[in-house]
Amino acid sequence: MAITKLKWLRVQVFAGDVVKGQIMINPSCFEKLAGVTISSLQRFEVSGSDRLVIQAPSPLSKLGPIDFLEATSHEDLVLRIEGQWRAFVLGIGEAVKIAQRLASDAKLCFDPWRIEGTMIVNFERIRLLFSPRGDRACVTGIDNHPMINEPAPPRIILPVERGKDPEAHDRLWRSAIEQARKCVAEVNAPHESQSLSLDLATRDLVASYQGD
Repeated sequence: MAITKLKWLRVQVFAGDVVKGQIMINPSCFEKLAGVTISSLQRFEVSGSDRLVIQAPSPLSKLGPIDFLEATSHEDLVLRIEGQWRAFVLGIGEAVKIAQRLASDAKLCFDPWRIEGTMIVNFERIRLLFSPRGDRACVTGIDNHPMINEPAPPRIILPVERGKDPEAHDRLWRSAIEQARKCVAEVNAPHESQSLSLDLATRDLVASYQGD
């Protein structure tokens, strides 16, 4: 059924254990995203019997499954892909704005895709990695020093927004930064243990704040 539908939509399909194909698009019709280049030829695999998944390394692979059964034409299918990409770009933009409330230089980075930023605390540059929505973050390093080495210790993932209890929010971030300082010290002292476990008090504090 999938092959029949895709052929009707004038999409090139290759039958096999996994149905694959390729579709031509007009990159100029897609929402612009700084640092991202979209090619005109997009390769995909069929997931289930009604969705196509564009393959990496195309940026459109970030869209996830795209329903094609309801498409009424080749043009309509491309419009659906354009719409999902537009929503994705909008979501990325909103996520970066949220992240910038904590780290003013937060931005989208690539290979792998992620949102990173820094905040200054006591003249130290605290490096942060944000969730895809930009609403949560963890410390990844201080200045030019990585927070972790192998084996990796648990990370404290905290909310960006201060919420209804700003003091609890600030206290949690101070604790996370202090843990990062300890970890940086371990990374730069090879003769000591490379791993770091969170103390129980910090674990309980994070769990209570997150409502777990």
